[in-house]
Amino acid sequence: EALDQPEGKQFASRAEQFRKIQSARNGSWLAHGLGPCHAETYESLSLLVREILEIAEGPSFPKLDESV
Repeated sequence: EALDQPEGKQFASRAEQFRKIQSARNGSWLAHGLGPCHAETYESLSLLVREILEIAEGPSFPKLDESV
C-alpha cells in the first residue's frame, strides 16, 4: 500500500478479514497450534489471496480418505 501498488491497496482494505483467516490457520497443527486446519479455512484464505492477486483458480489437491 505504501508503494502505491494495487495488491497492497487490496490487502490493506481487507486486512481484518485476512487476520481472522490467518488466526484460524495459525491455530492449526500445520502452523503453531494443536487443532486441525479445516477445509473452510483453506478455502477462505485461498479465495482471499486469489482475489487480491487476481488469480482465477487455486491448486487442485487430491482428497484424502477420512475414514482411515
